[in-house]
Amino acid sequence: MSAASDVNLMLLRSVEKQTALYDRTDENYRKRLPSENAWDMVASEVGES
Repeated sequence: MSAASDVNLMLLRSVEKQTALYDRTDENYRKRLPSENAWDMVASEVGES
């Protein structure tokens, strides 16, 4: 697997953990602060900030 594919897979798995970003049944879906925190967690896991 290429390095780009590895990063894409890591990003996908990290976003999957943050249901507030995509799951309409999540109580924090579309709430600004929880969404910002979720994206911060994704960036931290992927190694970007």
